[in-house]
Amino acid sequence: MKTRSKRGIFKRGVRKSERETPTIHGAKPESERQTLALSRRSQTEADRPPKTAAHRRHEPKSEHRTPALSRRSQTKADPQDQAPSHPHSTAKHSSAKHSPPILPKPETPNPKRKIESAITARRKSQTELSHLVQLLAEKSARQTALETTGDLHQVSVLAEIGRLQIFTALLPRRIAAKEQEDAKTEQGLTEATNQFIREHLGPRVRQLTARTRAIVEAELSPHFRDPAALIVAIARSEQVRHVAALDRPVSLTPAHGALEHAQATLKAWSAADKHENHLEPQSICEI
Repeated sequence: MKTRSKRGIFKRGVRKSERETPTIHGAKPESERQTLALSRRSQTEADRPPKTAAHRRHEPKSEHRTPALSRRSQTKADPQDQAPSHPHSTAKHSSAKHSPPILPKPETPNPKRKIESAITARRKSQTELSHLVQLLAEKSARQTALETTGDLHQVSVLAEIGRLQIFTALLPRRIAAKEQEDAKTEQGLTEATNQFIREHLGPRVRQLTARTRAIVEAELSPHFRDPAALIVAIARSEQVRHVAALDRPVSLTPAHGALEHAQATLKAWSAADKHENHLEPQSICEI
């Protein structure tokens, strides 16, 4: 009987505690709420698409950086902050960037270039003309020999005679055309030589002659009181006569040919170079 009374009292105590904590209809315990919230959160994160590299790149970075890193990033982002603030240094940098290029010095023109090229063209024309003349002589001799003593029953002999006849018929025309070109080349060489004499050699020889006369006059004037005798002595001086002989005459039809005329002109120019190098006021003249 006591046991039953105790159980009844325990059951009644439990029921009494349940009465003391009244529950709302439809409400769930707090542990169940937390479990439901966690399940919803995990389901939401599972439904989200996975983050790619592009999403991570555009995510806002955390602002928890050290001062050194922030300064370094600012220096890389703003390169203009590194530019020199001094105006003179900026001007130096701009002038160094926009400085004009250094051009090479212009070459001094060679007065002999035109006449030298004309001489080269003349020699080439003469070589080609002589080669054609020699070829015609060889082909004509071979043709005469085959036509006289060759076996006319052989096909090779007849074919060679035919080729030689073509050569001997065409080469005279080729030589005539080449002779006309050679005449034009000779005329061009003569004109180039005369132009060189008028513009370069003549004025230079006259200048050297005047300088040589002045030197000789300064050396001989103490020995001659008569002005006429002094002039004659200057004219007969070996140095004056040597310089005056360097001058070349202008000729439209040179006696020894255009090539010889041009070579003599260049030789006189070289002699003028030597005379100018050795021209000194203390030189001794001979009468």
